[in-house]
Amino acid sequence: MYTFFHYPIVLGIVLLAVAAKKTLSAPAEPLSEAGRAALGLGLALFLLGFVLIRYRVLRALAWERIGAAIVIVAVVLTLDDADALVVLSLSVGALVAALAVESARLRELRAGLESRA
Repeated sequence: MYTFFHYPIVLGIVLLAVAAKKTLSAPAEPLSEAGRAALGLGLALFLLGFVLIRYRVLRALAWERIGAAIVIVAVVLTLDDADALVVLSLSVGALVAALAVESARLRELRAGLESRA
């Protein structure tokens, strides 16, 4: 069962590569519907794949990653006339922000566990 959760991650990476190629081919033009779908769905699948794995292993949800997936899909859906580079930058920014928050939260959790030992 654990290995099946890698499929969304791999599919997300493939879709993100498609979106990145479309973005780099015309960064100052809006992404096509297919490009925006590849970007939003790719990053969302990537993040949710890790959420599924963490839940399977630790029985804990990664709320930061779920939130980032929602923000990224909202950005892709609402900024349909924005330049491709802007949409990609905001999406990656949401991803980085979520991972930074998650990293800080887990660092505090580890420090609390180490102080008990």
